[in-house]
Amino acid sequence: MKKLFTLTLLLLAAALPSLAQGTDATFAFVDADGNQLGDGTTLTIVGKEEVVDDGFGQYASIIVNSGLSVKNTTGADAALKIAYTISNISNGAVQFCFPVNCLNHEEAGSWVSDGTVLKAGETSSLRTEWLPADVGQYGEATVTYQVKVCQYNALLKSYTEIADGPTVTVSYVYQDEAAVTALNNGEATPTARYTINGQRTDAPVKGVNIVRLSNGKTIKQIVK
Repeated sequence: MKKLFTLTLLLLAAALPSLAQGTDATFAFVDADGNQLGDGTTLTIVGKEEVVDDGFGQYASIIVNSGLSVKNTTGADAALKIAYTISNISNGAVQFCFPVNCLNHEEAGSWVSDGTVLKAGETSSLRTEWLPADVGQYGEATVTYQVKVCQYNALLKSYTEIADGPTVTVSYVYQDEAAVTALNNGEATPTARYTINGQRTDAPVKGVNIVRLSNGKTIKQIVK
C-alpha cells in the first residue's frame, strides 16, 4: 500500500509541470502598428468621425477599428479559434469577421469563432471593430479576445480546442471631440464626475469617467 501511495505521488508530481505551463505561445496578438502584444494587454482605441463618399454623396461615419491581428509565431502550420467576450456595450454593435464570416453583436455575451489554420509565421487580421449606432451616439464597448489553440482533423475537417492562448482586451471609445478639446483648452470646466456605474466622485478614478461640463455637455474620459 505504501509503494502504491508513493507511486501516486510521483505521478502527480510529474504532471504538475504540464499543468503549470501557463499560456500557450503558439499564437500572439499584433496591434495596428505591427507590435506583438503580451498576454493580458489592454488597448484603448478612440474613434474619430470621418467623412465618407460612397459615390452618391458625402456623409459622416464613425467606426472604431481595433487594428488587431493574430500571428502564428512558430515554424509550422497551426490551427486556432478566437473566443471573444463583450463585457459592456453602450450602443451599436461589435463586428467580428474572423476567419471569414462577419458577425454583429449588439449585446454583452461570449462567442467562439470558426476554426482556421495559419501557416508558419502567417499573420491574419481579426477585422473586428465597434460600430456606434450613429454619429453623436457617444459611449464605449469593451471586448476581450482569446486565442484557442486547436488540433485540426483534415479528414473530418474539425477543430478541437487543446490549449488556451493569450488574451487582449480592447476598450473602444467614442467621445465628443469638441467637448474634449474645449476641456483641454480650459474653455469648459467639469461640474460633476461619475464612475461608469453612475457613482459620483470628487476626483478622477481609474477607468471610464463620465464628466459633466460647464457648457452643458457630458463626455467620457479614460483615466489610466
